Amino acid sequence: MLRVQAPTEDQKVDFVLGALEGTAQREVRLLGGTFFQCRQRPGEPLVDYQLNLCELHSRWQEPSGEAGDDTLLRDQFLLGLDDGPVKQELQRQA
Repeated sequence: MLRVQAPTEDQKVDFVLGALEGTAQREVRLLGGTFFQCRQRPGEPLVDYQLNLCELHSRWQEPSGEAGDDTLLRDQFLLGLDDGPVKQELQRQA
């Protein structure tokens, strides 16, 4: 069907994503999100990084309908945190 109509690349993507259901749809939503790419930038205050991550997490939860998972948020926070004494201490406590 896609070959017959000769749609643009964006139209193809929209068509395929619209056809997904269940687990496949949920996985694609997670892979395409920016939540898992959130990293503390050099010189960025810890509180700014934390707020950015929380905002992304809340936006990620809304479309997916998933219940909140504090463990996931904590792990993502630690992954994106700049290396240093704060990260080391939090990893030790976690």
